[in-house]
Amino acid sequence: MKDNSAVIIIDTGFSLESLRQAGKILAVINVATGRVETGSPYLTWSENADVLSVFAHDPLNHGSLVLKSLTALAPDLPVVLVRGYGYDQKMARTEFKHGRQVRAGWTEAYLAAVGVCRERGLASVANLSFGGYHHAVDGTGWESHCLAQVTGAGKSGHVVVAGAGAGDGSALHASWRVETGGMEVAIASQSGSTTYNFWSAAQTGSPHANDWLLEVLLNGKLVAQELSGHIWPNLWNNRKQVTVRVEGVGQVRIRTSRFWSGDTEHGGSLLTGDTSGSRGLLSPGLGACDSDAGDSRQALRGILASPGKSHSLMGATDSATTPESLPVAELLDPLRFDCWISQTDSDAVFLTHRDVKSIAEPAIFPHVIAVGLESGSYAADQNQPGSKPDLLLPGGGPISFRLPEVVVKVARMLATNPSLDVVAVRERLQADKVA
Repeated sequence: MKDNSAVIIIDTGFSLESLRQAGKILAVINVATGRVETGSPYLTWSENADVLSVFAHDPLNHGSLVLKSLTALAPDLPVVLVRGYGYDQKMARTEFKHGRQVRAGWTEAYLAAVGVCRERGLASVANLSFGGYHHAVDGTGWESHCLAQVTGAGKSGHVVVAGAGAGDGSALHASWRVETGGMEVAIASQSGSTTYNFWSAAQTGSPHANDWLLEVLLNGKLVAQELSGHIWPNLWNNRKQVTVRVEGVGQVRIRTSRFWSGDTEHGGSLLTGDTSGSRGLLSPGLGACDSDAGDSRQALRGILASPGKSHSLMGATDSATTPESLPVAELLDPLRFDCWISQTDSDAVFLTHRDVKSIAEPAIFPHVIAVGLESGSYAADQNQPGSKPDLLLPGGGPISFRLPEVVVKVARMLATNPSLDVVAVRERLQADKVA
């Protein structure tokens, strides 16, 4: 039978055993080396043993189990395998420096995999059994932008399916609101060094974009602080992001204080009046890159400005919305803040201000089909029509190894009708479940 669709698996890697069980390997892509190896039409052990042996690597034994699960369900489905984790056993993500891309990540590998499928005249469905909280968790960001180039409403033949997250109810997300002149403290407990991803809801041009101060304390000691006016907005959603890694064990207090927009001269901590011991924060918008591990004070901020705005050391301004031109009621509007604990640091939890919505990226992206478990806890509205996750499976997990069940269904849909886009595929999956 002619192959009309293929599965793209992006994961930690693939063992020799799992590769030997896979029947039709169209290509293998190693993000760490940037190499793409394609078959004629398939990579086989009789002809390409050297390529497959070098590619085989999965110390975490995660991608191997996903591939074995897929192979057991549909042994004849062609696959493109992407080793998305680097040698540090972390997902390889696109890196930028001074506004320029300096390293490719899993998203570029996905686009390359789609290119392989298109060259063969195949539709594709991607299996993404990973996730985290690295961006705004609102469908924006570089990764969402890359996926949207080939999948989404009106873009037929290529669909992405992703796990919604652990769904175990862990308190990884906190949210709160602060009025002008007020303050709020979110408290977390960590048993090891943890990364926190903090966002303000205010967009550039808002009177609230530059009127807050973030302070992070570990066991009562100030370890990081950032004045909002000193943060460049993220290119993708025009909001301000701060990512900080707190080294150590104990109680973490994340304090946000808001002041009247004209009051921007806060050189020291509002808690202690002292900036000693504070560390540089990582603010990875477009234009940021990984910091030097040996310099905890190095601050990295996105440097790309939004068009039509003027910029200074106090950040972006918009003369059309100066504080003086706005009514007092608007200036007093509470401002929302969100903070996520990196899913790789799952030994940390929020003790206050918990927000039950914890659907991971990339599953949260609107053009990705998010799959969870009926028994899982992802969001307060998870059972409502039109809410994420898009599909909840009965039975147990973990969801990473259940995802191939859905991926195989989608591959068969696309093989029969490659004109389907993600909207049509989502509707069919949901209709099948109801039926």
